[in-house]
Amino acid sequence: MIRILIFSAFLSFSVGCEINEEAMKNVESYEGPLYEVEDVEILYSEPVEDDKATVKFKLIADLQLIFENEDIEYPEGVYIENYNQDQEVVFTLKANQGYYDAEEDQYRGVGDVEVRNLETKESLFTEELFWKPGPGDDAIYTDKFVHIITETASLRGVGLRATQDFSEYTILDPGEGSILVNENEQTN
Repeated sequence: MIRILIFSAFLSFSVGCEINEEAMKNVESYEGPLYEVEDVEILYSEPVEDDKATVKFKLIADLQLIFENEDIEYPEGVYIENYNQDQEVVFTLKANQGYYDAEEDQYRGVGDVEVRNLETKESLFTEELFWKPGPGDDAIYTDKFVHIITETASLRGVGLRATQDFSEYTILDPGEGSILVNENEQTN
């Protein structure tokens, strides 16, 4: 009788293990966000002295989704202000949706992307734009159609590479544009 009880218990345990293993095979891994944060305002800074830091940029979003691999999504839009050493806003970036790729350490704005350089009064409009915080001639770039408006020109083209503060840029495939000429200026 004891042998039958031991065999019964062993059989029940074996069947239970098979069911659990089979159930585990059918479970899908969760790839969604680990955290959802509403009304986000984040200040990113860098140290300048032992106990001091300066704000480099501020990010504002209605909704932030944070994933296990540290990627971040801003599905309801993103607004970024970039500051100079005097803590003045140099440029702003606004997009309908935003993404941060942790591995690449870069942001991507999608949908009605608008960059404004407040010092030079230049504006850039495109549908997709990448921004990699830090120095470099291609800290801001896209391979999409761009429209740049300055105080004296309206430029269009496809593709763009720009410096971090958007003070220098190159349109890779320039298209049509117009330049305002002051008739009062004399040429020598």
